[in-house]
Amino acid sequence: MKKYIILVVLTALASVIFISSQKVKTTVLPTPITDLRPESYVESDITASFEIFTYGTKRIFSDPKYHNLNSAVFLEASDPNTVNVKSEGITWDDFFKTLPMTLNKECIVTGTKQTFCSGNGKSLKFYINNIEDASALDKTIHQNDNFRVIFK
Repeated sequence: MKKYIILVVLTALASVIFISSQKVKTTVLPTPITDLRPESYVESDITASFEIFTYGTKRIFSDPKYHNLNSAVFLEASDPNTVNVKSEGITWDDFFKTLPMTLNKECIVTGTKQTFCSGNGKSLKFYINNIEDASALDKTIHQNDNFRVIFK
């Protein structure tokens, strides 16, 4: 019986040591930009829409972590695919930098930390108003624009 108790204690101790030695891998998303308005900004009231598709699945932005993060450009809970622009000159890249995700010409890292990058037969493409545009992120957001990101 004494050997059994010692064996149980040693097994438990070994398990604790093993578990505590494991390193937890974390992905740190960039901190969203909190204000894009320059000191002398021109106020606007522009709305545009956006969609992101990965392997044919439309991404949903209904989670509150995406809403009202910036005073110059933001999403609202009531319509999370409509971009509200309150300062002229905001680009699509500016908008995406306010969100807890990463989007550039090669990769998208979603708010749930899924990563999709061009390569190995897969590609990330950008469209403004149904016209493919590799430099779409650099374009200023205009009234009624539709910005689409497709990864497949």
